[in-house]
Amino acid sequence: MQQHMKQWWVNIYTYKKSVWPAILWSALIFVLLAVPFKHRSEQSLLSFPHLDKVIHLLLFFILAFLWGQYLNIKSSGKSKKSMLYIAILSTLYGVLMEYIQKKTGRDFDPLDMIANTCGVLIWFGTKKSRTKL
Repeated sequence: MQQHMKQWWVNIYTYKKSVWPAILWSALIFVLLAVPFKHRSEQSLLSFPHLDKVIHLLLFFILAFLWGQYLNIKSSGKSKKSMLYIAILSTLYGVLMEYIQKKTGRDFDPLDMIANTCGVLIWFGTKKSRTKL
C-alpha cells in the first residue's frame, strides 16, 4: 500500500512539472470562448448576475497560474521577469479571444476583456510578493 501511495505522488509531481496542463487549459479556453453556441434563454439555472465575468476571471487566473507553475519549475526559481511575461501574454490572449469571439458570431464584450485581465492581475499580485528579482 505504501509503495502504491509513493507511486501516486511521483505521478502527480511529474504531471506538475509538465507543460501539458498549461497547454490543455489554453486550448480549453479557446474552445469555450470561440465555438459558437445557441443563445440560452433569459431564465438560467444560475441567475447569478455577471456570472460570465466571474467565469472569465477564473479561466484566466487558472491560465496564468498553470503557465506560472510550469515556468517556475522549469527555471527552478521565481523570477519577476517571467511572471511579468506570463501576465502580459495571458492578458493579450484574453483580448485576442474577445476579437475571435466577434469573428465567430459570439458576443464581443469589452467587460469580458477586463474580467480576463483582472484574473491575470489577481494571479500576478499573489505571485509578485513571493518572487525574487
